Amino acid sequence: MEIYVDHKLAVLKKGTAFDFVSENRYFSGADSYSKTITFPLAGCAENLVIFGHINRKDVVAQQLLFDCEIRDRSFYKHGSITITEINDVEAKTQFLEGRSVQNYSDSFDVLYINEMELGYPSQETSSFPANSHIGRSIDNGLNYLALPWVNNTTGNIQNRTNDSQSWPSSWHYDTHGLSFQPYLVYLLQLICNAVGYTYDFSKLMNSQYRYLIVCNTPPYEWNCLNWATALPHWTLTELFEQLEYFLNGEFDIDHVSKHISFRFSTEAIASAGTVELTNIVDEFSSTVEDAG
Repeated sequence: MEIYVDHKLAVLKKGTAFDFVSENRYFSGADSYSKTITFPLAGCAENLVIFGHINRKDVVAQQLLFDCEIRDRSFYKHGSITITEINDVEAKTQFLEGRSVQNYSDSFDVLYINEMELGYPSQETSSFPANSHIGRSIDNGLNYLALPWVNNTTGNIQNRTNDSQSWPSSWHYDTHGLSFQPYLVYLLQLICNAVGYTYDFSKLMNSQYRYLIVCNTPPYEWNCLNWATALPHWTLTELFEQLEYFLNGEFDIDHVSKHISFRFSTEAIASAGTVELTNIVDEFSSTVEDAG
């Protein structure tokens, strides 16, 4: 058996054995994970290169995730490994795969989307032709629209035009500035940029969901120059969870490479293939050992 941590071959203790649990995210909300995997540190230069001198008393323990691969003949898993316990001679770790990594990391649990700085376009009517930002769409390269809407507390019409046609020629003289509705995909891109994550939302862009707009928008008079101002007080974790329910899809978040991707659940299930269950048991365990 070989375990690569941070793309380097790690040294295992002689006789290493650990339990590996395989779960189905559609039933448990998690993917595979291991029980404790122990790596020697004292006198082991190879592992110290990987983990650093985390066994020193003057090193402050912190939540760490490393890229990890487990290989043993036909068995292969790729995910992350985290340190659960450290002493002066060894480090105890846990392997996590896919959704299990997302469940472990709490970095998105403390980020609230309405507190982010997402920017905002100019509100000047001269910068946005009425016939463009009402009659056109994301297919024409637009990231947001300026559809007319009414504040029900004041009756003021926002983004009012000179006529009620679907292709208006100009803004009404009462429209001194605009308030916009961003496309959902564009808003997700802004959020990813704000937290420093790359993204792949091509599945959304190639579906009918690319036309979804976010109607949370304040009136022009409020002078709110940040998309986040009108968003709900959700953590980033809550946002992705709620969108998964709504879109019938999955956001895969890789906190090691800082990348977020999306795919629809139907595609994920289809790509998993079909397995015929010929011997169904309530529980099953298998021990993976390194004979050294």
